[in-house]
Order: sequence, then structure tokens, then C-alpha cells
Amino acid sequence: QTHDQSHQPTKTLLLACLSTCAMLAISIVLALSIIGCSNAECPVLSLIIDSKTESRCGIGASLIASVVPFESSSTEYRFMWDDDFDRVSGSVVSSTGNVTITGLASGYYMLNANNTETGCMTGTIRVQVLGNNFSPPTVVIGSKIDATEMSLGSASVNVTEGVPPYTITWYRTSDDHVVGNGTSMMNMLAPDRYYITAVDAHACEGQVLLTISKKPSSSTTSQAGAGSSINFMMMMIMISVMFYMTEAQY
Repeated sequence: QTHDQSHQPTKTLLLACLSTCAMLAISIVLALSIIGCSNAECPVLSLIIDSKTESRCGIGASLIASVVPFESSSTEYRFMWDDDFDRVSGSVVSSTGNVTITGLASGYYMLNANNTETGCMTGTIRVQVLGNNFSPPTVVIGSKIDATEMSLGSASVNVTEGVPPYTITWYRTSDDHVVGNGTSMMNMLAPDRYYITAVDAHACEGQVLLTISKKPSSSTTSQAGAGSSINFMMMMIMISVMFYMTEAQY
């Protein structure tokens, strides 16, 4: 009996350990079954790229991505993306199963989507956007002289940004005719609208719209002013004559 009493604590500890291990095993089995059920409820979703453009000269690329298979028109997906360096990221919710992302510089992007109601996710895909990130030239009007009845107009442009050398071309918009090439200043411009484009060393293009109007010449303005003065003087003379004639009658 003394021997049995000395082993009683050991048996109790062993039973407690077995009970704890059994409960832990049951908890693990239940957790795995729950996870299995949760995964079973999520359909296998994929993300595909429908179309993609390149970035070029300051104009960002765009791409269209879709979830397949598309579950229903009432399903909303949150599309998320970021670049390899986490400098650019974004997300948008769509109920059409696809998204259009614009303004992307060249580089690599990670893209995925999830069902906003169930949380089911697509796999993450890595997308490469090609192109360049060069800034295009900036073209501004430097000076402008409008045409008159006696003379044609003239104008000049200033080109900045981009990478020189620049190829400058002047187009008349009324007939898309080239009126000048390789120069930042043009004379003999008839009244019309003109596009001036500048293409830099990276083939990036900038442009500006110029309008040459027709204004009265200074001689015509002077003649019109002189005619108005003469008319005013004649009217004053007539008023004076009528006044004196009236006075003479009295």
C-alpha cells in the first residue's frame, strides 16, 4: 500500500498530460477542418491582363485586368497593385470583374484582387510595363505680331524641357500645310491658326497652338480717326450757323 501511495502523484500527472494532449489534438483537428471548409468555399480565381499599352514621353501606360471566372454582376472585387519598389500603389473596387489602371510608368507591378464579400483572393501576378519615362518638350509662344491689311504676321516660340536638339515644325491648321521647318521664328504668316511642334532627341513631342489675327492697319485707323474729326467739326459748324440765324431773327 505504501508503494501504491508513492506512485499516486505520478499517475495523476500522467492522466493530466494525456487529457491535455487529447484536447489539443481535438482543437487542431477542428481548426484544420474549419480552414478546409473555408478554402473549399473559395472558387479558384485567376487574374488575367486583357490589354496593355506602353508609357511614352510623359504619358503613362494603361492596362486592363480581369478576374476569371467572373462570378456574377453583383460581385465586387477590390483590385490592388504596387510596383517593385513600393513607390506606386493603388486600389479600386469594381463590380464588373475588371479594372482599367492608367498613368503607369515603365517598370514591374504586382497585381491581385479579392472578393469584397467573401474575401476570396486571386493569385498575384507580376506585370511588366514597357516604355520610357522621358519628359516631352514644352513649347510656348515667345512673341506674336498679328497681320494687318498692309502686312502679314510673325511669331516666335521658346522650347524647354525634353532633350535637345529639337526639330521644330509649323503647320497651318486650315489645310495641315507645313509652312516652316527647323526654325523657332516665322514671318509672313497669314491670318490663320498654326500648330508648332517640337520633337526632341528621344522622339518626344510637344506642341502649342498659335492664332494670327487680322487687325486694321495704322493708316486705316488714322483715316477713320480723321474722318470722325471732320464730321464732328462740320456738325459743330452747322450748329453754330443755326444758332446765329436764330439770334438774328430776334
